[in-house]
Amino acid sequence: MSNEALATLTFAFGAVAYTASLVLFFSEMVRPGKPLPGRRFAPWLLGLGGALHLGSITLAAFVAHVCPVESVHFALSVASLVTVFGYLVARVRFRIDLVGAFVAPVGLTFLLSTRFLALGPAQAKLPPLFLTLHVAANV
Repeated sequence: MSNEALATLTFAFGAVAYTASLVLFFSEMVRPGKPLPGRRFAPWLLGLGGALHLGSITLAAFVAHVCPVESVHFALSVASLVTVFGYLVARVRFRIDLVGAFVAPVGLTFLLSTRFLALGPAQAKLPPLFLTLHVAANV
């Protein structure tokens, strides 16, 4: 398996783990006392998502042969990883289970943004008429 395929798989499984933990954390908020049956796995899935997020960044750096430290995307991803792992450590000591409903979307958002913003700008240029129409429609 190539490094590029491994980076893509790591990204995909990280997104799935973040999404599953997000759904389980939100089920606790929406239905207090009646969460989804797998609710106890939400922190584990969040940790798995964070670990895969870290792996995805690392593998993507090797595939693209770019130093990730020079990127804004990297800095934001590291900030979200610190948030995710900081929450997981803090929840051991404090009863802050529902904070995971806000931490999981942060991890997912920055995982997705790191992946898709790193692709670069779109190659197709739109004519100036579209920008004019867009501005006019929003005014």
